[in-house]
Amino acid sequence: MIAIQEFFSPKAEKSRMLLLLIACIAILLAFWSRFPRDAASIDLPAIGVEGYFNTGWEIDSAGGFVWVLNDKNKFIIANNENVRKSGQLDIQIVGAPCGGSHEVTIASKFSSPERVTVSSNQKSAVQIPLTLDPYARVPVFVNVTGKGCRPSATDARLIKVQVRQPIFILQ
Repeated sequence: MIAIQEFFSPKAEKSRMLLLLIACIAILLAFWSRFPRDAASIDLPAIGVEGYFNTGWEIDSAGGFVWVLNDKNKFIIANNENVRKSGQLDIQIVGAPCGGSHEVTIASKFSSPERVTVSSNQKSAVQIPLTLDPYARVPVFVNVTGKGCRPSATDARLIKVQVRQPIFILQ
């Protein structure tokens, strides 16, 4: 009991302050060592196009694409600058190599919905006009109706259409 009372006495104030200083320096060094010294930085593009689909992105000789399996898919168009931008989002859609036709609806709250119907291996292009406020992130939803099909005996996915990596073209 006497040792605790001595710790809180005015005589021990210098010791407490020294312990507090040591603890703060230890915490600072612990956080400082977690950050890399020569971290590389990258510049964000003026307009970014992010894809959020229910399957992973694949690559072929024509570029990146994703297979649509259900209706919970979207692109987010990100304006990474402090300037309003106008342009159009160009999306290429290709019908599945198996199965029948599918209706694709591409909608954003900033433009009227676009609908296209694609049959097996048919290609179609959709242009969505958009105006992006500074630092805005605008979602563009991709919904597909119709039954999916299995492209091969080894692939259990029920694919509907293929969506190629879209491009936002500034006006």
